[in-house]
Amino acid sequence: MARDLNLPVSTVHYNLKRLESLGILSRSNNGYVVSRPIPLQGFFAIRNRLIPRMIIYSIFFLGFTIGSLTTIVTSGFSVDKLLAITVSSISSAIFFLEGLNMRRKLTK
Repeated sequence: MARDLNLPVSTVHYNLKRLESLGILSRSNNGYVVSRPIPLQGFFAIRNRLIPRMIIYSIFFLGFTIGSLTTIVTSGFSVDKLLAITVSSISSAIFFLEGLNMRRKLTK
């Protein structure tokens, strides 16, 4: 691990022991295992996966866009509905792209 991280062995050992004492890691037969995930600001943990909060917002606005499109199909076109679709679809795209950026920064 120290070689892969390009860190001294003593630093890696110290940090592993520290994380173990905090209850974040536990030792098993296969090495260290995460026993308690650390919550990160701007992320939700769903089934041990970190999902950027912005992706959840994007899904909300996508649902709003689909709902607005449904009302156009069922009750007819109006400028207000077009504006709602435009704003919600742009919001969904922006939140999705920001969520992808957050995810990329996490994996660097």
